[in-house]
Amino acid sequence: MAAQVTAGELLERIARARDWAQGEADRHYALVAAHVSADETTQALAQQSRAAAFEAVRVVLEEILQPGTHSADPVER
Repeated sequence: MAAQVTAGELLERIARARDWAQGEADRHYALVAAHVSADETTQALAQQSRAAAFEAVRVVLEEILQPGTHSADPVER
């Protein structure tokens, strides 16, 4: 049986996951820039897809933590 988790601990875990997802998105966006600079279009597109996935995870977790704060517009990088 899984150990019970308090509401506060759950919120902390979600916040850590959100922060991790933001870090991963930032890392992949940086790789996009590196691949674009090196004229490696396929790799840049792959990194862009990964970054967008992590950004989507971050937005969902942020919405859980602060309902109503997300934007309906896509994030532009």
